[in-house]
Amino acid sequence: MTTRVTENLALELALLVLLAVLWGSSYLLVKVALDTIPPVTLIAARVAIADAFLVAVMMWRGKRLTKDSRTWRMLFVQAIFNSIGAWTLLAWGQQMAILLSAVLYAGAAILGVVAINAPQRRR
Repeated sequence: MTTRVTENLALELALLVLLAVLWGSSYLLVKVALDTIPPVTLIAARVAIADAFLVAVMMWRGKRLTKDSRTWRMLFVQAIFNSIGAWTLLAWGQQMAILLSAVLYAGAAILGVVAINAPQRRR
């Protein structure tokens, strides 16, 4: 049993390191790309590439996109705040100063903590 836990832990740590490398390298790539590409264009390309990748994974797994309009509306709102808006602000901040981009990125985490800890209505 201990061997299995150790193997799972090793895999999880390896995946965490891979995530950190991929996530961290994206900031460097955004900084380099901003020398020639405007922030909104850069984020549009980034979101389009991620979208194409996720659709390919869905197709590979035999999944289909939902046809429910309510779900699409919720996904649209989430995309505006979580992807398009946040990453555009981050790219814009990196044009101004790396410190400003760090503050903007930290602001998203702070907003998340506030939202999670906000009182929820009971139905």
